[in-house]
Amino acid sequence: MTCCRTCSSRPCARANAFCSVQNARAWLFEGARNTLADCLRVARATVELPVDLAAPADDADTVDTLTACLPRVLSELTAEDHTL
Repeated sequence: MTCCRTCSSRPCARANAFCSVQNARAWLFEGARNTLADCLRVARATVELPVDLAAPADDADTVDTLTACLPRVLSELTAEDHTL
């Protein structure tokens, strides 16, 4: 079913809710907008990702790097900061 057919048939399927609508034009617009958004979401083109896309692993682990500089940074703290 094309988007145009769906846009015209879905509001009809929701016709029972139409009786309680205050603004018919807004109700119809909302149904058409939501249906179009659904159609575009389904039709969105996708691209297969290559298997070798993974980022290369760093030689130095981040935690090890931070651990190495931690004593120096802690020694530079003020006395007030040491109590925290």
